[in-house]
Amino acid sequence: MSLVGKTLIKFKKILFLLNKKTYFGFVNGHSYLTKYETAILYDLLAGNEKSNGRVTKQFENEFSKLIGNGKAVSFAAGRMAFYSLMKILEIGTGDEVILQASNCAVMVNAVLRIGAKPVFADIDINTMGTDPNSVHKLITSKTKLIVAQHSFGIPCEIDKLVEIANQHDVFILEDCALCVGSRYKGVKLGNWGDAALFSIDHSKPINCMIGGLLYVKNEQLYQKIYEYKNKLPYLNKKHQAALFKQLLFEKEYFNPNKYSLAKLIELYKRILNKIIKSQIIFLTDEYNHPDSQQTANYPYPAKLPVFISQLGLYELQHFKTSMGKRTQLLNEYINVFVENDQIQLLPKAYFDKRNEIIPLRLIAHLPNRYEAEKYFNKIFEINSTWFLKPIIACEDPEKLEYIYGSCSNSELSSESIINFPCTFDPKYRKKILVPLNSFLSKRINLQLN
Repeated sequence: MSLVGKTLIKFKKILFLLNKKTYFGFVNGHSYLTKYETAILYDLLAGNEKSNGRVTKQFENEFSKLIGNGKAVSFAAGRMAFYSLMKILEIGTGDEVILQASNCAVMVNAVLRIGAKPVFADIDINTMGTDPNSVHKLITSKTKLIVAQHSFGIPCEIDKLVEIANQHDVFILEDCALCVGSRYKGVKLGNWGDAALFSIDHSKPINCMIGGLLYVKNEQLYQKIYEYKNKLPYLNKKHQAALFKQLLFEKEYFNPNKYSLAKLIELYKRILNKIIKSQIIFLTDEYNHPDSQQTANYPYPAKLPVFISQLGLYELQHFKTSMGKRTQLLNEYINVFVENDQIQLLPKAYFDKRNEIIPLRLIAHLPNRYEAEKYFNKIFEINSTWFLKPIIACEDPEKLEYIYGSCSNSELSSESIINFPCTFDPKYRKKILVPLNSFLSKRINLQLN
């Protein structure tokens, strides 16, 4: 064993003795995987990808059934799927794409990479999704695509956005990266627009480590997307092996009993990676690069690795159970806010009967976020709250053509937003719900005094 390997083992043992507390994150490892299933994943990683294309096709078919009667095509990342769709739609220089503020830099970078101009719509503070009124004001003759974003499992007012798109003859893409299984007016998200985008990376509802899918009902468009995808390369074997190793790490450590230890080990690994400059595991090279010509250290776009497709099939087998657990946690979170007469801190969409929400995270807006961060960071990874600025995963949103002051709801939301995890087993719920109740009770007493 190498010196680095021996050092890592010793470091893990020391940290294990120092960290025995229960701690929660937003990523749930694949603890359900059996040794047999893990072996199958390894065999697919080591095997011939061309001969195992049937596995990816099966995953795409099973995923499609989960959403509706359309068809899905997989890619190595959600933004690669988004980029590929724009390529197929022949969107390019001089065209405009409307995106929601409160977004990830990779979506904006995909637009810049294609040569088009990103135009930012505000969020609807009641849904945390794309605001139809804002989109209506932004449409011009150059608008070629509207991305209607559903956030955190909460449906946006997609019917109004579809109506606007139809009026202007503009293609509308539902961004369901944070939503799988939720319904609006009885219709499952992903079935409203001309196409839908789903993400399956390890922070999303279906955790496949990396990946994304385009879901469409138009057969002609599906064939174009499928043929385009088939011509793409795979990630290299070294990169895939690093992903498999990370999968095993998260399977072991990404649970409430070991999560704090996992975060310390990852800190050590990041420091080590800077020294030896090892392979970047997740597809993050282009996060901070607005230059459309920026080249990542992996093919962009790329196919979904075959072993990831098999992991997706395992995830789908457990997804119904996962949805039930996350819905239970959402309802229990909401009850704590209701019991403390603090529902004004939650988006109104949680109480809208048009919605059937399968949550990714619970969203609240707490006026004194510094106080909340200090309090809850002892319990869960609160610094992983999303949308603390209009465009996350970048150094400066302005470098991605965002103009401060243009999306007031998004900017105001970023000052107070808090995410609560919905991914852990409900048997641990008192570890978060009891402190949440205490925090809200204290807030009430301060208001009364």
